[in-house]
Amino acid sequence: CQQQAQQVAEQERQLQQQQQQQQRAQQQAVHGRKRAEAANGLAQQQEQLKEAEEQRTKLLKQYQEMNQYVKLASQYQSQSQQLQQEEQAVSAQEQRIRQLRQQQRLYLGASLAADLQDGQPCPVCGSVHHPAPNHAGGAGVADSVIEQAEEQLKTLRNQYQQMMSKTASLEGELRQRKQALQEDTGLTLIAEIMQRKDVVYQEGVALKDTIEAIKREQQQYLQLLGWSTLPQDWKEQTQQIHQQMEQAERQYHLLQGQLEAQQQQLQQSRQVQQQMTEHWQQQW
Repeated sequence: CQQQAQQVAEQERQLQQQQQQQQRAQQQAVHGRKRAEAANGLAQQQEQLKEAEEQRTKLLKQYQEMNQYVKLASQYQSQSQQLQQEEQAVSAQEQRIRQLRQQQRLYLGASLAADLQDGQPCPVCGSVHHPAPNHAGGAGVADSVIEQAEEQLKTLRNQYQQMMSKTASLEGELRQRKQALQEDTGLTLIAEIMQRKDVVYQEGVALKDTIEAIKREQQQYLQLLGWSTLPQDWKEQTQQIHQQMEQAERQYHLLQGQLEAQQQQLQQSRQVQQQMTEHWQQQW
């Protein structure tokens, strides 16, 4: 009976140690599950963050393209008006030169007519008869005035050619951007593009708020994992966390099975001890 009692006491001591090991294993398994859940949550958040940032980058590019198109359209309209004004300036200067030359011819004719005498040949046509001489009045126009006007016309034409080249180049760029926007958004009218630009801006602002919210939630998972920032090898570390959790789960179940076996063995030993005690009492 004494030997059996010592055996039961030893089994109880071992059972107590096994229970402590099983409790530690259970705590490690629970901790491992929490870290694995945090790692899963972090992975999901990272995927959402990636999608949101890609979408925001796409919207930002679209917004910039539409904004640039609107600016180019406004610039093209302004340059087209300026081109028209310069074309009118060239036409007006050409008309002025024609008038100056006409005035010069009239004055020259009047000057010649003033010197004509009957019976004397005309220096222009050679006729000795002058039935209707030119008596036009007004001041004459010097050649230098016409030369100066022609230089001004040359300058205006150069400016007009330069503006026409710039406007044509701008028109080509505007056409390309319009085609790209049409392929991307299906929009062609400037009013539709401006309206869509405002919508894209609002969507971009909303996505920015979403990204900031995801990053705040990520901080909670990072704290659970004991990370201050997201490491570059976070995917590899996440796999290790899952492996550690699975190992902790296996250890817990192994110790749980051993504990149950020891509890059963202790119960059997106690029954034997009880039987021996009863037998000894009957003998005495």
